[in-house]
Amino acid sequence: TQTVNTKGLFPAQDGVYPTLYRDNLGTVKVSASLNPAQYVAVRYGRNSNSFPFNASPATTPDNWGDAENRFNSVNVNHNWVLAGAKLNEVVFQYANYSDLIAERTKALNQSFPNGVTTGSSLAAPQSTEQVKYQIRDDFSWLVAGHGGVGHTFKAGVNFINEPRLFIDGSSGKGVIACTMLGNSHSAPLASVLQIDGEASANIPTKQYGLYVQDDWRAGERLTVNAGVRYDLVTGIIFDQSKNPNFVKVQAAARAGALNGIVGLEHFGLEPRSDRNNIQPRIGGAYDVTGTGKDIVRAGWGVYTDFGYTNSNVLQAALDASGNRFGAVFSASSATGLKNPDGSFYQVGQPLTNLASQNQSAAGPPLLGFWVDPRLEQPYQLQTNVGWSHELTSNTVINVDYVSSLGRDLNYKPRLNQLVPGTKQRRISALLSSSLGPNSSSNRPALSRGRSRYNAVILSGRRRFAKGFDFSASYMLSKAV
Repeated sequence: TQTVNTKGLFPAQDGVYPTLYRDNLGTVKVSASLNPAQYVAVRYGRNSNSFPFNASPATTPDNWGDAENRFNSVNVNHNWVLAGAKLNEVVFQYANYSDLIAERTKALNQSFPNGVTTGSSLAAPQSTEQVKYQIRDDFSWLVAGHGGVGHTFKAGVNFINEPRLFIDGSSGKGVIACTMLGNSHSAPLASVLQIDGEASANIPTKQYGLYVQDDWRAGERLTVNAGVRYDLVTGIIFDQSKNPNFVKVQAAARAGALNGIVGLEHFGLEPRSDRNNIQPRIGGAYDVTGTGKDIVRAGWGVYTDFGYTNSNVLQAALDASGNRFGAVFSASSATGLKNPDGSFYQVGQPLTNLASQNQSAAGPPLLGFWVDPRLEQPYQLQTNVGWSHELTSNTVINVDYVSSLGRDLNYKPRLNQLVPGTKQRRISALLSSSLGPNSSSNRPALSRGRSRYNAVILSGRRRFAKGFDFSASYMLSKAV
């Protein structure tokens, strides 16, 4: 429950309100052996939940939202054992996801200095919709000899089609929001704001992957794992010709005006998806004494990731849609807004009374985001080295070192800073006209981020009688 106290402003809405969280989870699975060599499984899963959004002691229930999330998934698996120690595994998945935060009213929004807020929520409505199809095929086979005891080869392909990643961020659309200077209904207003427009975009993507690997048992004491993977993502680089900021920066870069600006090296080039995601990997384990009591292991590999859309293209997709969303009316005064006749403007009076004070007459602005035309997928260089030692027949200790170097991490740096000693901004000063909005919050999405993680892990395990085990571990790590 949530207790609401409006501090005398709206006594009819004071009280205790239920804030139920409802969660529903269901799974159905059917499996069958078609014959001794083939197995099929079909699984359907659904998860949904709902709860009041933004409930707090100082917000009236009409200012809350109603949040709902839904996820559905269908998986089909087919395993086929072929002659000659071969296995083929095919997986197909269809999934859809949606979330919605719905507003409870379109009534005028009021906020007071004591923290009380009433009327329509300015954080709703907002929604996300996602539809995904995936098919994966893995084929493995055994080969004896050929330079050792034998090889276990594995190769596969993966394809993900995500035709819909739709976002709608039109929170507060059409609502008039009033900020009061005092804690009474008749207090003067510090500001009046109205937001309108469209804030939606779809970011469809396709992901392609293929790999081959070999688990080579070189001898009784040495096993080597080697492989390579390739990934390609399309759709992250989308059409930005309707984004004036991107158009200006592209034109300036092609004219040479941005030469030497760190982070903008790719601007001016034709947009293209990242295509060089080749990822070699190698690892191995060695039995030092041949008794299984001392095992040394090590591995190194390159691992490409799918960039988190909130850190790269989400807001830029809204600007690239050609739609605009934001303030269509805004007026403010530290001493109270006034009507043309000199009286204080009151809640409920027409906005036309403040027309001469409107600071947003030009309409909704751009959000101020644009994407590197050669944005790259982030990847990691991972290294691990470890040693396991058997102290006794029922006690083992382990020492491991892990390193992960992040490269091409996607982020949005604030490049449009003020030039020291001037009123000009660093990027806008080099363009045919200023970025919009012309502030440091106007940012490109780049793939220049880096990270570093190192860890040493000490662990041990001891087996006791009657199936009882004791394990302990300690990790010292540092991330930058």
